[in-house]
Amino acid sequence: MHTHFSDAVFSYVTFSHATFEDNAAFTGAVFADEADFTGVSFGSFTNFENTLFKGQVGFIGRTMEQWTSDVEAFSYGMDEEAFIALKQRPEECWTRLSSGPDRFLSLSFANARFYDEADFSGRSFEEAADFTNVRFYHPPNFDAATNASRIDFTGAHIGFAPPGELLHWTEDSIIPLRMRALRKMAEETKNHDLERDLYIEERKAERGVYLRQRWDNLKKEGWKNWPRNFLRLAIHGFWIFIMFLYWALADYGRNVVVPFMWWLVFTFLIFPQLYAALLDRLKHEAGLANAEKYNHAIRMLAFGNAVPFVGPLTIDADLKHFLFCPGFGHCLPIPPEGFQFWVVVQNVVSIVLVFFIGLALRNYFRIK
Repeated sequence: MHTHFSDAVFSYVTFSHATFEDNAAFTGAVFADEADFTGVSFGSFTNFENTLFKGQVGFIGRTMEQWTSDVEAFSYGMDEEAFIALKQRPEECWTRLSSGPDRFLSLSFANARFYDEADFSGRSFEEAADFTNVRFYHPPNFDAATNASRIDFTGAHIGFAPPGELLHWTEDSIIPLRMRALRKMAEETKNHDLERDLYIEERKAERGVYLRQRWDNLKKEGWKNWPRNFLRLAIHGFWIFIMFLYWALADYGRNVVVPFMWWLVFTFLIFPQLYAALLDRLKHEAGLANAEKYNHAIRMLAFGNAVPFVGPLTIDADLKHFLFCPGFGHCLPIPPEGFQFWVVVQNVVSIVLVFFIGLALRNYFRIK
């Protein structure tokens, strides 16, 4: 007889120390609160695909000794026959297809969602475990888990913020520790995309942890160490700002589209408008007859400065003479005040964005 809980809705449920037959199905089930699968023995295949875990869930493994001790702890009031049967169950679990309360056989959590902590500690993954496209909104615990290389995390997301929350922030030091442990698992399975994403999440978690530490040091160590602690706090705040820019302009080097779109916006929208505003007086001096031609020259100037190093060389002297000396046959083409500053700014912005484009391509095709 197979166990089917597909599309079921649970609230504060415990299956602790239960034994499931082969092909147990929890497909599409919703665990609205905490769920306890501690020491559960699953059969040859267990299906948790598209399952929602909205509260904490524990799949903690138990050795034979721990399992027996747990059984004795919660068996108070149980009749003798049931107690003996319960204590004999782990023997059956350990011999049946190598299943048991300390190990998993083949199982799938594909497309599952974990909104709170999931604990898989102490489990051994004896066969393939499908975690493809799973979403962990709190770092899961795989401490003391063995054979983790059999877990397929393709397309998985592991973070520390609920879905839809823009500010990813934590002061809990356990979060970066979990990320490091998970990154090691991703490295073992050669899942480089997940390894990179976990490193980014680790750094994001560290900023809140370090900020709290710097702030606590500033408050507790008194005036004697105040300059040093304030400087460390200011430097860390600066790096938080740099990380924000790195995310806004390049999605931490993971996406080639983001910096390319910013490059287009700066090149064809922001800087042409800025140059037009700076050269507005000279544009009127050029006369209405040449207004469209003058606007075209401004766009050419903005596009030339958008290509680092090579682009500015394509802006010839005649173009500069037309921009800075409109309507005059002979004059010294000197740009208006502030113009050269924004040209330098555009070149720097262009260099940064082109670098981010190259970095994203390099990360995508990187082979380790």
